[in-house]
Amino acid sequence: MNTWPFDRYETPGISADLLVGEGEDRKIIPAKIQIAGALQGGDLSSEQVAPSPNARGDGDATQVTFSRALGPLAFDLGIVIVLLTLPTIAIFTSILVITRRKQFQMPFATWYAAMLFAIVPLRNILPGAPPPGAWIDMALVLWVIVALVAATVMVVISWFNQVD
Repeated sequence: MNTWPFDRYETPGISADLLVGEGEDRKIIPAKIQIAGALQGGDLSSEQVAPSPNARGDGDATQVTFSRALGPLAFDLGIVIVLLTLPTIAIFTSILVITRRKQFQMPFATWYAAMLFAIVPLRNILPGAPPPGAWIDMALVLWVIVALVAATVMVVISWFNQVD
């Protein structure tokens, strides 16, 4: 959670033993674990490792590793750039309006509201959306919302002062 989108997951060694035979002839045979398939948006790999100390047989174990693929990671970082750009533009334009270097335009108010309501959907379209409360919510999304609200307040103050 704290390393999203650079998260990486590893399983401990996974092994299996088969019990073959009946009664006194029963014996434990190590089974081979093989991982096959794909996981969209992630790099999935497996490797043979030493068996768990709890394993009864003497076969190998398989460790599975998952990390985010480069494509979804680039998309995540692109959305982060968008999330940083929106409040930057909003603060810049609201400062120009509140200092009267630019004239107040009523569509600004709807533009700021639209940006404010776009933040949560932008956050939620991130591939492998981060769990609620991840670092991105605290370090980025919260501050983007605060900056957009501040810009909206500045525009409302400008409207109050400049429009008859």
